Amino acid sequence: MYEALSLLAALVSAVAAVVATWIAVAQWRLSRPGSPVTAPPRSSPAAPPQLPAARPAGRGLARAAAVAVALGAVTAVFSALGDLVFYAQQQESSPGQETWLSILLGTAVLAGAGALLLGLFVLLAGLVKRRGRSTRLGLLAIVLSQTFWLATWLTTFV
Repeated sequence: MYEALSLLAALVSAVAAVVATWIAVAQWRLSRPGSPVTAPPRSSPAAPPQLPAARPAGRGLARAAAVAVALGAVTAVFSALGDLVFYAQQQESSPGQETWLSILLGTAVLAGAGALLLGLFVLLAGLVKRRGRSTRLGLLAIVLSQTFWLATWLTTFV
C-alpha cells in the first residue's frame, strides 16, 4: 500500500510540474517586449515622429512570477523523479542509486527554496500593487515549492 502512495505522489508531482511549466511558459510569453516601434513610411511627410513606447508597468514582476513558477515546476519534477528512484531502490536494493537520489533530492530542495522565496516576493508584490494575476502566480509557486515535502512525507511510510 505504501508503494502505491509513493507512486501516487510521484504522479501528482509530475502532473503539477506539467501544469506549472505550461503556466510559466505562458506567463513568460506575455511578459516579452512587444515589437519595436518603426519609423513612419516616407510617403507621408506630415506624420509626426513616433516616440519609443514606454515599458509597460509590471513586466519585471511578470518575469519574476514566471521564473518562480518554473522553479516550482523543477521542484515537482525532481521530487517525482526522486520518488521513482527511491521506489526502485526499495524494490531491488542496488547500492548504485543513492548518488542519483542525492542529486535529485538536492536539486529539488534548492529549486524549492528558490521557488518559495521568489514566490513570496511575487505574492507580496502582487498584493501591494493589487495585481491578481501576480498574486495567484506567487501562490502557485509557493504551493509547487512544497511538493518536495509532500513527496518526502509520503515516502517515509514506505
